[in-house]
Amino acid sequence: MPTTLRESRGVHDGALARAARRTAAASFAALLGAGAAVAQEPVPEAREPLQEVIVTAQYREQRIQDTPLSVNAFSGDELAAQRVLAPKDLARVTPGLFISESTANQVDPEITLRGIGTNDRNSNQNPAVSLYIDGVAVPFNAMASHTLFDVQRVEVLKGPQGTLYGRNTTGGAVNFIPRRPGSEFGGYTRLSYGSRNRRDVEAAVDLPLGDSFAVRAAATSQLQDGWQTIDLREYFPEGLPTFANNGLVRRNGDVDRKAARISGLWRPSDSFDMLTTVDAGWDHSQVIGLEHAGNVLRSNPSQFCSFATQGIRDESQCASIAFDSRTAVLIPVTLAGLNFTVQDPNNRGNRVIVSDPNTGPRTIIKNFSLGSDIDSEAIGVTNTANWELARMTLTSVTGYRSLDRQTGIGQQGGPFRTIGGLTKNDIEIFTQEIRVASDESWNRLRWVAGAFYTQEDVYDFLLPDLSENHTFSAIFLSEFWQDTEALAGFGQVEYDLTDKLQVVGGLRYTSESRDFRYAGDQRGNGPAIVRSFAQKVSSDQLTWRTGLNYRPTGDWLVYGSIATGFRGKGFPASISFSTNQLQPFAEETITAYEAGFKSTLLTGRLQLNAAAYFYDWHDFQAASAVDRNGVRLVVLTNAGDAEVKGAETDIAWFPTDELSFRLGANFMDAKIVGGALAGNTLSRSPDLTASGTLRYESSRGPDRLRPFAQLGYTYTDDVRFQIPNHPGSAQEAYWLLGAQLGVKSPDGRLEISLWAENLADELYRTESFGPASMFLPGGLLYGPPRTVGATLHYSF
Repeated sequence: MPTTLRESRGVHDGALARAARRTAAASFAALLGAGAAVAQEPVPEAREPLQEVIVTAQYREQRIQDTPLSVNAFSGDELAAQRVLAPKDLARVTPGLFISESTANQVDPEITLRGIGTNDRNSNQNPAVSLYIDGVAVPFNAMASHTLFDVQRVEVLKGPQGTLYGRNTTGGAVNFIPRRPGSEFGGYTRLSYGSRNRRDVEAAVDLPLGDSFAVRAAATSQLQDGWQTIDLREYFPEGLPTFANNGLVRRNGDVDRKAARISGLWRPSDSFDMLTTVDAGWDHSQVIGLEHAGNVLRSNPSQFCSFATQGIRDESQCASIAFDSRTAVLIPVTLAGLNFTVQDPNNRGNRVIVSDPNTGPRTIIKNFSLGSDIDSEAIGVTNTANWELARMTLTSVTGYRSLDRQTGIGQQGGPFRTIGGLTKNDIEIFTQEIRVASDESWNRLRWVAGAFYTQEDVYDFLLPDLSENHTFSAIFLSEFWQDTEALAGFGQVEYDLTDKLQVVGGLRYTSESRDFRYAGDQRGNGPAIVRSFAQKVSSDQLTWRTGLNYRPTGDWLVYGSIATGFRGKGFPASISFSTNQLQPFAEETITAYEAGFKSTLLTGRLQLNAAAYFYDWHDFQAASAVDRNGVRLVVLTNAGDAEVKGAETDIAWFPTDELSFRLGANFMDAKIVGGALAGNTLSRSPDLTASGTLRYESSRGPDRLRPFAQLGYTYTDDVRFQIPNHPGSAQEAYWLLGAQLGVKSPDGRLEISLWAENLADELYRTESFGPASMFLPGGLLYGPPRTVGATLHYSF
């Protein structure tokens, strides 16, 4: 299939977890030793060395081996082979990248890269790891949830990108680069069917319309029955209350996502081209409910139980408390146009001790009082123009994106309305970037300079239903509006001091302002919510980068760099019962030191890259659990100072033309070193992550079928989901395995494969909510079970 760009390739017990860490480390050390030993022996000329991977991490096309940054790049074909279908799946193939699922909505990936991230789900908090769609940064990760289809490449840039990408990229950036229209007619269709009625369809076609214009259209659909069962028979044996929905026993977690993209490429001359892309995504899935985890003793609800003290879930001992509305005097109320009931404070009915009678975590007792359905629409428009002038290229990138979404809330795992409800997001952004870059006529000098502007309008609506909470009976309404404007100027220079030594320097000045308004309302007898609040903050910051690159030979690059980044001032947007909770937090800043090398060995059969890094992170912004006015809240603020020390390696080895091996590993120590939380580990920062593939693909002649097989693996060390660390909000080390077995036609156009995700059916937590809370029951979120299926792919 022709394209206009080059294709790129690019819950255990403690003893078992320790053994897994030792195994991963030993395998990694053995592979390094084997690679070094092979490198010392002569080998025959490779007929098909590793293909070049081209990236645009520095705003120009470069071989990844010539890019003095830690970058992982994956072609669309590689991602399809690994069943990477959503942004959260990138963590399975990228060492150092951890993506957890929001307890409110699992399509909101919460991203941490090398320990740097944002553990707050509110839509007004720009992520520390920015997501870029076709060159346009999005301020809320959910806005990119539909983009991972028909991609040319995905690039994961590690460390602060304070010069070229700049704003808020203290942890890094992820670039989603769609396929461009081709100059010849062609396309593909991919059909998959799997467990739980999984049905995936993806298709794309190139349509040349004359010598200077071409169109590419692509679409995808993902459908699957949910793997979760909600069983309420224990608590409503005589029938459903009016607030329970869809039956006493029902399936939950259905997937229904669709997306489409159309792009037009106009090239009227050799010196000018313009690419316009329009995309849209629709999500009508269901939110996964959390498994119940009681925080208090059944025998004495005034005391914490094993989950709150040790993180051990034991529903025979642990419970939560609620008041049953079926036995209470109810008062009808209306809030935000919806009808509810709250309990008479003088007659709240029977107090209920709640525990989950189910032994397996995939059957839960969560009741969604306002449903678990998602109704989401995302739209994006991007226009990129390139104009080659005398000795330079002028580039303009204009982008508009929006998200309009309503969804039920999946937090906490109980059958009564201790917390639940509804949330809405309405987000619009406009961005404009203009830059000029040198061409090859500058000899030893390469440079880029530009300006960037963005405007973001965010509205967020939260309607928590706590009408059966054991502390009070109330319905709350929490709304905020935030308007953000940012303007930046940037530049970067690379200069060859000699044929082998290069110096790099860059600056970016950013000025941004946030105008924040909050409004609250309530019904019932709970604590008084903040009725109104408004304030504006601004941030001005200079970030920079400097580095030195040394190329002893054409196959080696040794580099060192120092880079800075920042995230601006902002406002916590949680439901608030005091104006102090809404006060702005200060900027966070980071200085990153990194040194590494990239090498191509064995006449192109082996790539060995490694880096060591140290991050000095000041006044980092993080959410931590606190009790305010008797209510358990997670509040975003400046949490202190942290340090991250780590080392990382990436290995790609083709010992034969048919066999390939890839391994990436990240070793990390991420600790809070200053402030009240000193001594805690940063959330979502496992000490060791490793991933890779072992692939065999036959190189039989052109008239014979070509079988192939692939094994993919991911190892994640012990991880903590919240600050301060708590054993109830953690997951011990685990492995995930995936496999693929198939055959290709002689011309490569037809491919049939069988595949499996989570082959060993590993049970692992992806998030936790509310451990050690007297106010709420705890909740645990788990990853999906094993899925198997088959795929038919045809290119034309």
